Amino acid sequence: MIELPCQNFLFFILLLFHNLKTSSAIYKDAPQSRQLTAKSSGVAGSDTKELRLENICSGTSKQELYIHRDSSTVFTFNSSTPFTCHLELELFHVKGKYGFFVVFEEMHLSGTWPHKCGRDTVQFGRDNLIFDSFRSDKYCGVLDKLELKGDEKQFNKRVYKEDVDREMDIWINIPSRTSESRLTLTVTPYKKACSSDDSTYIPCYKDVNCHNNVTCLKEKSESICVKHDLFCDGRVNCPYQQGEAADENSELCYNLKGEAVPLALLIILLIFIGAAVIIIYIMITRFTVCGKRPRTTTSNAPQHVVPADELEMSFCNPTTPASPLNPPPYSEVMLNPLNPPDDPPRYCDIVKQSTDIIRQ
Repeated sequence: MIELPCQNFLFFILLLFHNLKTSSAIYKDAPQSRQLTAKSSGVAGSDTKELRLENICSGTSKQELYIHRDSSTVFTFNSSTPFTCHLELELFHVKGKYGFFVVFEEMHLSGTWPHKCGRDTVQFGRDNLIFDSFRSDKYCGVLDKLELKGDEKQFNKRVYKEDVDREMDIWINIPSRTSESRLTLTVTPYKKACSSDDSTYIPCYKDVNCHNNVTCLKEKSESICVKHDLFCDGRVNCPYQQGEAADENSELCYNLKGEAVPLALLIILLIFIGAAVIIIYIMITRFTVCGKRPRTTTSNAPQHVVPADELEMSFCNPTTPASPLNPPPYSEVMLNPLNPPDDPPRYCDIVKQSTDIIRQ
């Protein structure tokens, strides 16, 4: 009767200690989170963020990072100095069945790929309260930069999946060395299942439409689902299928983003803009009136009298035909069509006569 309350009390103490540690870590890292803001990868339409491990980890203390479920994170390391890092990644505000899909994009460490390791190691796992409940095999060796197409079996060796918990630990240990070490990890949150009417997540399957193919429908339903915006961004966020990354399949990308349609629309839009500019230019140059009267002013300031010859040049452009001041009425013209009246005086002649009268 005494042991049961003692066990409950011990469990309560451990749980309280874990909550206090987590709360202190959140408040402790809150100012740093603004300094460690991930930057965009620079790819159009991409939700991939990049973080340098050297800027995150310091010493042997664990760093807790919240990962948004709608974006993948690329962790990079490139240095010849000793380095030790313990990360705990946690999906931010997630409900439902989610996991982590980790891809080794590139690695240059000591040892032999994948698990014949010496001192340089990369390891994954998860914890239960304050104890580590699972640790994966250690990864090491040399991996060239990952291509979008390649052997499926070799690709599977580059992948680690955390499909049990929404938290994942990463231990990176690179002791003192003389050569430069490189490491690039892409961490993509995934949904374990998604419905056909879900527009935000897409199964990691190369065929968009299965057309009632039973095998296709079955494999598609068993595939993990990744955010729509992470497809066709130039990075591998899904497993390989038939020799290439499922999320970078050229036919899939064509169907998802319709690259030919925006290009055609862009060409048509440029043609319309060019035609509009030409029409506006013609209207401005064609219909601008050269014989525009100078503005009159009601102020008492002395007015400048323009010489007649300047008025004649400004109002009588030789290239522009003069228009009659007051054309005759229709009835006068029709009375004697064989002997039409003389042309009315030109506007510029009237202005010139008016100027001469003013001078006199």
